[in-house]
Amino acid sequence: MMRHQRLLGLILLPFAAAIAHGENQGLVVRDQTLGAGRGQAVGPGLDPLSTRPVEYLIPAEMGDSPGDKGANLFHSFARFGIGSGETATFTGPQGDLLNTRSGIANVIVRVTGSEGTDIEGILRSTLFNADLFLMNPHGVIFGPDSRVDVQGSVHVAASRTLEMADGSVFEASVTGPTLAVAPVASFGFLSGASGDVVVRGAQLLPAFGASLTGINVRVLDGALVGPSRINPGREGAVTVLASDTVEIGGRSPEGPFGAGLGRDPDSVRSDPLNPGALLPFPQQVDRITVRARDVVLRDGGRLDASSTRQPGQPLPTRPGVIDVQASDEIRISGDGRSGLLATQVSSQQFGGSPSTHGIVSLDARKVTIEDGLISTTAFSDGALGGDIAIHGADRVSIEGRTQVQSKSFASAGAGGRVSIRSEGEIRIAGPAVISTSTDSPATAGTVLLEAPLVAIGDGASITSGSKAPAAGPAGSVAIRGGRLIEISGRSSVTTTTVSGSDAGAISLRADMVRLESGAEVSSASFSTGRAGTIQVEAADSLVQSNSSISTSALLSDGGDIRLQAGWLVHLRDADVTAEVSNGVGGNVTIDPVFVVLENSRIKASATAGTGGNILITADHVFKNPASILDASSQTGVNGSVEIRSPTTDLQGALMLPEATVQDATELMRGTCQAAASHSGSFIVRPTTAVGPTPDGPLGSGAQGPQIARGNGTPLQLASFSRDTWSLDGCPRMGLVGPDPDPDHPSGGVR
Repeated sequence: MMRHQRLLGLILLPFAAAIAHGENQGLVVRDQTLGAGRGQAVGPGLDPLSTRPVEYLIPAEMGDSPGDKGANLFHSFARFGIGSGETATFTGPQGDLLNTRSGIANVIVRVTGSEGTDIEGILRSTLFNADLFLMNPHGVIFGPDSRVDVQGSVHVAASRTLEMADGSVFEASVTGPTLAVAPVASFGFLSGASGDVVVRGAQLLPAFGASLTGINVRVLDGALVGPSRINPGREGAVTVLASDTVEIGGRSPEGPFGAGLGRDPDSVRSDPLNPGALLPFPQQVDRITVRARDVVLRDGGRLDASSTRQPGQPLPTRPGVIDVQASDEIRISGDGRSGLLATQVSSQQFGGSPSTHGIVSLDARKVTIEDGLISTTAFSDGALGGDIAIHGADRVSIEGRTQVQSKSFASAGAGGRVSIRSEGEIRIAGPAVISTSTDSPATAGTVLLEAPLVAIGDGASITSGSKAPAAGPAGSVAIRGGRLIEISGRSSVTTTTVSGSDAGAISLRADMVRLESGAEVSSASFSTGRAGTIQVEAADSLVQSNSSISTSALLSDGGDIRLQAGWLVHLRDADVTAEVSNGVGGNVTIDPVFVVLENSRIKASATAGTGGNILITADHVFKNPASILDASSQTGVNGSVEIRSPTTDLQGALMLPEATVQDATELMRGTCQAAASHSGSFIVRPTTAVGPTPDGPLGSGAQGPQIARGNGTPLQLASFSRDTWSLDGCPRMGLVGPDPDPDHPSGGVR
């Protein structure tokens, strides 16, 4: 072994002499705190692995490693930068070329001067499996031509401190180094840290991942930060931490892809040791973590925790996890492109344990997604679909051509769930689509929307489907609205199946549910699987206007529809239908206090099969002649229609007026103007008389006040006191407290 090393040294000696007097831009200068030759500029040398000359060769002797076998190698510089076309290489003990393990786990670099670090060339480390930490409180910038070639992970921070696992702190200061043998714990923020970390158009692809920490962190103009290898024993991770803003986006002038963290969308990449040659680019991206006050993903920006492989290699099996948290807002906005070119957050899994799955989690006070893609996909070998969880404490807004989707293909396992939650409101505007689907024999994932207010409009779609002939069941869709669920503008909530498996159930639950302007809630079967059940639960009212709730089945039995309300179910120009072609029709059950049907249709009918049953249970049922109740079958057995109500046959009770109702405000305008110059009042005096029993007639002189607003709508008062109230005769209404005016003719109140 030693003979080979001596021989190699003799061969390389002429090259070393040739560059001994080489030039560089003088951007790497050591300070006075650590290692031999303090305060000197770093010169050129030979890279011990590539045997190529480099502009800055930084051996272990220039740093310090505490302990007999310390795993941390510390370096300290007054200035650290790399010019365009230059390379700075950190090396370890002389055994690196033939002995791949040097004992060094972390190369820790600090910059104590007053300048930021600008890297336009190659930052390299030859220490096998060792991580590289670069800390400059004045900021770090990676330019378009820069590259990272590190055998472990790279951690870059515009911070003054690096915290160790034993509680000690390594500071970017010349006041006295604190060297520790303990592993690195985290970068810390202390006063005086004022720089950003910017990666502009660069490719930061160390072996096993990277972290970026700063006041602001920006990854721009087609830049990519992620791992470049697959290692079953080590996690491929990317972490970005900022006290203010994380911004990721912008496309490269030389390619179509936007800036991103994680997987490289290109299938091949230049060989770093052989420029000009291309090789397949395997990656294992296990985790992407982002923390900031605001997170902005724009113009093709990407977070992609997926994996690729070289031909002939086994597929990576660990699921990818993406975890984004912002104390204020997460904003994701596209630039009109779709597919691989979309602004996206995605995780793909090709195989693995049936007990693990990918996760995409977005959590902030406000989450806004416009023309973006949020996606998890399971492809094969029992891989489980990844879950998507979006939470906005105040608001979640999803609009434009956004797609939020969890898919399960081929022989993959169960699909992932999509959960969108807020303590404030969820607003979804079309043509946005939120979906789960399965092409595999496993079940598609569920969809859940939960907030006090859920508004779905402008052609938005919420759906779950079984998409292939041999696919498993569709997932269920549940919307929990608290105060209100509003679906409008030809928007839809649907489940479908084209297989022998069933379509999923649909559940809407809120105090008030309102469907209008072409809204659709439906479950459909186009094969032998059954249509799903639709259940609407409104604590107060369900109001349908120019909208539909339906189940349908082509070759199977229909799904049931259940409408429950604490007070009112009101259908105006609306349809509630449970229809089949050849099976047994679904049943329709309606159970409130009031049912009002205006020009509406309730059907549980069949073409060649058996009609379903319609059951309406209510205290009062109002139905105009244009409304239809139909449980017939064209060629089979009819179903039944049953109304259980004290008032059961009110055909014609809701005759609508033909004439246009005039605006009472316009009719009263002249009267009010004339009355403005006269003193007058309308007095309502509650009586002191009461009836002999609570439900008996009032005594002599007792009059219950009848008050209406100026626009003609009734004003209902829950209780009355002995006070006297006045009402003016104009369109507005004023209720004045009991302040007697002795000069007023009535002696009451004005």
